[in-house]
Amino acid sequence: MNAPSGPAREAYKHSMEEWRQQALAQRDQYQPRVQDQINRLFHEYSPPFYVSLIGYKRDWNLLVATSRVSGFASTLGRELEDQEVKAIAEYTLNNIHNNAAAKYITVGLAAYMTYRGRNTWQFPFYKPKLGGRFNPNEATSIFTNKKIHGRYPRFTWHTLRFTAYAAVTMLMVEPVFRTVNFIRVESAMAQDSRLEQFTKDASKRVEQVMANPTSARVPFKNPPKEEGSWSNEDTERTNQPRYNIPWNKTQVPPQTQESQSDDHDWDVLDDDDASPVAASSRNQPISSVSGSAWDRIRQQSQQPQTQQEPRGWAQKSESQSWGNSSNSNDSYSFNNADEEKSLAKEQAQQEFDKLVERERRGVDEDKWGRR
Repeated sequence: MNAPSGPAREAYKHSMEEWRQQALAQRDQYQPRVQDQINRLFHEYSPPFYVSLIGYKRDWNLLVATSRVSGFASTLGRELEDQEVKAIAEYTLNNIHNNAAAKYITVGLAAYMTYRGRNTWQFPFYKPKLGGRFNPNEATSIFTNKKIHGRYPRFTWHTLRFTAYAAVTMLMVEPVFRTVNFIRVESAMAQDSRLEQFTKDASKRVEQVMANPTSARVPFKNPPKEEGSWSNEDTERTNQPRYNIPWNKTQVPPQTQESQSDDHDWDVLDDDDASPVAASSRNQPISSVSGSAWDRIRQQSQQPQTQQEPRGWAQKSESQSWGNSSNSNDSYSFNNADEEKSLAKEQAQQEFDKLVERERRGVDEDKWGRR
């Protein structure tokens, strides 16, 4: 199945990556059964001598085969049959043997290139000029800093040439050989009759993931919490359940509440009982007390009732609003006595406003009459 092009390419890559992550997460649940199948089907397996000579032992090879078969099983989301396990494991072991042989080929190629340029002392991509500064029959000792002549310098230069050729062939030739070998193995697996059902299921699984990308999503797991992490603390705050706290009807923004509480604390220290002006009047800004005396009296009389309450009553009402959260409906209700008091206060306020307005008009008329 060919990958899409254009805007759908990113969605395709994202779906494939989620599918791969899901397969890695579910590999462990298939690995025990696959390991039993591998041990039963390959109990007589022994790697070739040239493979074990460079470190590819039996246990390691079977472990690689088990891991690959488990990955295929988790990718398809089902357990594999014995013939499917055997076929995939055989191709995996064959791939390991070929990669081991590639190392011998690269070393042999480096030895051949070293031998071919023995007369010209050629290095990879470099050919020194004989008779100049380069003298293969002479070398400087790194211990005594003296000149050394004879066969030892020639052997040292040939060893350096072989090392350079081996490094170049391993970096340039071996990766190409591994790629060709991988393509060959994948092509052989696609044509193997033992893996016919496996190939069909893999194609269906790819189509399913492309049709419904959410089917390949991996459940998210929270990373381990680090102590002192600000991001984790914020995450915990957002994950905590939120409770609706009953507030009073005249709710004040948090910043205003903090500023008022700070002002109350300073009022306790600065309150002067001998002053003829009330403490609530001293707390007002300078701009609010500008104008005539009648204007100031009128502004003070029109202030909200909550600002004229003592600080103790304000604290008491605040604590009751927090403590009686279960009976929040009761805190909003007023009895008949409270309603009568509020009506009387409003009526008195209106009469006082009218009196102040009349007095102000009389003063203004006197001023105009005097003029």
